[in-house]
Amino acid sequence: MVESPDAAMFCGAFRPPWSSGSETAAVNHGRKKDEAERRPGHDIPPGVHGQKENGMSRNQKKIEVLSREIEQKKALLSDLAQKAKEESRRADARRKIIYGGAFLAFLETVPAEQAPRIKARIDAMITNRKDRHFLGLPEL
Repeated sequence: MVESPDAAMFCGAFRPPWSSGSETAAVNHGRKKDEAERRPGHDIPPGVHGQKENGMSRNQKKIEVLSREIEQKKALLSDLAQKAKEESRRADARRKIIYGGAFLAFLETVPAEQAPRIKARIDAMITNRKDRHFLGLPEL
């Protein structure tokens, strides 16, 4: 109910003569209250700063979320490092197999008088007892 035309023009609300004027702050000059409270980067309602929701402040929640993300990233990093290590071992084993096959093929092309000498030098480099037994070489 509007008592005078002047009062109706005051930000769309009537201010009774006995009010101190502080009630007009809620009117926010014609804007809705919710729109006036929402400012970019300020999504916390007024009066809630420092209050705890469910026993946790906003910063504590953010810390918890970020800590969880860090643990997930560490687990992912660990998994990727393990996979890289496995790939490296497989590549090393494949490299040894390829060079071993190439060396055996090379021995077949070497003149007959040089082959035993070359093979003996390579056999001397094999020092693991199990490997020597597997290859039929005498113990050192």
